[in-house]
Amino acid sequence: MKRIIFILTIFISLCAKAEYNNINLYKKVTDLFYQKKYKEALLSAQKYLKKVDDNPNIGDLAALYLRIYENHPIKGIKPVKFLLETARNKRDYISKERIILAVADFLFKHKEYKYALRFYNWLEKNHNSKSLVYDDALWNSFLIHKKLKDYPNALLYLNKIISTHSYSIYVGTYNQYHIYDAYIEKADLLLKIKKEKKAVKTLKEFIKNFSMNDRVDDAYFKLCNIESKIYCCELIKKYKYSQYYHKAENICDERNN
Repeated sequence: MKRIIFILTIFISLCAKAEYNNINLYKKVTDLFYQKKYKEALLSAQKYLKKVDDNPNIGDLAALYLRIYENHPIKGIKPVKFLLETARNKRDYISKERIILAVADFLFKHKEYKYALRFYNWLEKNHNSKSLVYDDALWNSFLIHKKLKDYPNALLYLNKIISTHSYSIYVGTYNQYHIYDAYIEKADLLLKIKKEKKAVKTLKEFIKNFSMNDRVDDAYFKLCNIESKIYCCELIKKYKYSQYYHKAENICDERNN
């Protein structure tokens, strides 16, 4: 009998935990926020962040917590320190990395580039096959290096995005936009550092690999201005609704006349 009671107790506690992990994490926090009870909202978010694990919304809750604090700082609450300690105690890796990403994004937003890079690098080095934020960590590392005009490292991260794409968790999903932007950004940076041939090669690879992507017209128009006006003629044949259509049409007309 005692054994049965023990098993039932464990089962009930597991069910309670599962229910707790699947609650609407935002409701109480947002309710308190709209009531302008900012300290209570922050403390409520802290409570959920500590207890909830393996919930796909935990990273969004961490980001919400940081946004509330950003607009309504409360003395005695240290959000970054709290989130790092919380992430350290998470057993579920995906929960851990989502909280770390929220911290890194917050530091990036506030131009704490050195510290943001430290956490993006952690996500990059410690990601596993189930990582949902690896691509974002690489992309945001690129953005920071670009802002700092550290073009060699910016190109390094663009190349990582391009080279790891084949096994990225985002392949075949709407989140894979980084790969498309990476090619265009890489070409722009190569032009900036006077490596025109490599820029042209990058744009041609993009067209070859992603001919149906809606950024291919960007590649055609850049090639039109870099290498040959014939690419503008190709653009108007293939991309009638491109934002570059009228400009490309004028350039193609000049070429033909």
